[in-house]
Amino acid sequence: MNNENERGLLAACIMDPSVISTLDVHASDFVDVAHAELWKLLTRLQSDGIDLRDKHRLLSELRISGVLGRFGGVGGFNENYLRGMGPTARNAAQYARDVRAASAKRELTDTLVDLLNQSKTTTAATQLAEVARQRLSDIAASSSSASTCMTFHEAAKQKFDQLNNPDQSPLGRQTPSGLCCLDNQYRGLRAGALYVVAGRPGDGKSALVKQIASSFDVRGMAALFVSLEMEPAEIAERVLSERAGIDGDSFQIGEFGAHGLTMMEMQSVKKVINDSANSKLFISAPKGRDATLEAITAHARMMHAKHGLRLLAVDYLQIMSRSQRGQSDYDLATTNSKAFKQLARELNIPIILLSQLNRSNQKDSAKPRRPRLSDLRDSGAIEQDADGVILLHRCEENKPDFELIVGKWRNGQPSMAKVWLDGAQTRFLTKLEDE
Repeated sequence: MNNENERGLLAACIMDPSVISTLDVHASDFVDVAHAELWKLLTRLQSDGIDLRDKHRLLSELRISGVLGRFGGVGGFNENYLRGMGPTARNAAQYARDVRAASAKRELTDTLVDLLNQSKTTTAATQLAEVARQRLSDIAASSSSASTCMTFHEAAKQKFDQLNNPDQSPLGRQTPSGLCCLDNQYRGLRAGALYVVAGRPGDGKSALVKQIASSFDVRGMAALFVSLEMEPAEIAERVLSERAGIDGDSFQIGEFGAHGLTMMEMQSVKKVINDSANSKLFISAPKGRDATLEAITAHARMMHAKHGLRLLAVDYLQIMSRSQRGQSDYDLATTNSKAFKQLARELNIPIILLSQLNRSNQKDSAKPRRPRLSDLRDSGAIEQDADGVILLHRCEENKPDFELIVGKWRNGQPSMAKVWLDGAQTRFLTKLEDE
């Protein structure tokens, strides 16, 4: 059957050479080596402006290329490719789809066999799963007949449908971040977008992202918080402090096993825990090989498929484990920022990526200057890939007053808001919330 589709496609192209440029077919898609050689010849002659309907010229080129004998000489080629094939010209597109589909199935089979062989020698299941996902994804993409190109009318209608019914639109709706200063200005976080939150060490980056992830959970939307710095219980402690309205220092257990919570506060904490029985805030603290780009993205895809993930937050970029030995800080930041941007588009969710700032804005430790986009550490690709960049700036050392500087926001203007960090409950408040 494969040979019949390949023969029909080639005959159709000889009958009507104008269809060649419209077909997404490659020589590697043909299972018959002679057919692959003929396809190369036809595409070259078409590109050179030679009329393939000139049978004498075509047969001459076949002789010169040395493949005419593979078709049974002149008689065999005439019989199978030049006679009685008129109707096939109209079926060229279908023949091409069949040839591509057969090629994809062969590639899929080869890939599965290869993965099976790798599984016998590879102990890292997560790494093998990510390799499998990437290779299968590549096959699916290359064999898909769906186009990412659409007319203005189609794109405009898609946008109009989103305006009318955002929940039914593939574009979705923007989701509030839980921070008034961002939501009032930009109407929340956009699905498929990558946001970078950057600041100096200890200036509240983790607290800000924890607050956003927690707000998603409160709204019943699944969020995955990947922390490469803190353990799950430590993050849970901060969420408990925020939701119960209790000073986080009271959760600390002293030398003799005593904490600082009163009986009433313990009841409040217990209530928050009971109320969160159906929580969709997932906390991951990967280490070693589980903290690589491949492992984190594979976990995110699994969580998206299983729980309908609506937000991914990663804390933070510069301390992710390297996938390759010798990978520089620049290469790590560049590769990872691009990968998370593509993952956001693939899963159609907002992704928040935390990043450190360069130390250039810390020279005057008494009053550091406001950070700029150029202060993003290790790679200019972070700024380029991000749809939004939020810079946290502490106005004075050891003071809770901050400036939340939006240095970049796609389809929006840069802005700045005054916020203060409620250290007791590890959350940021704006003037509006404070009042």
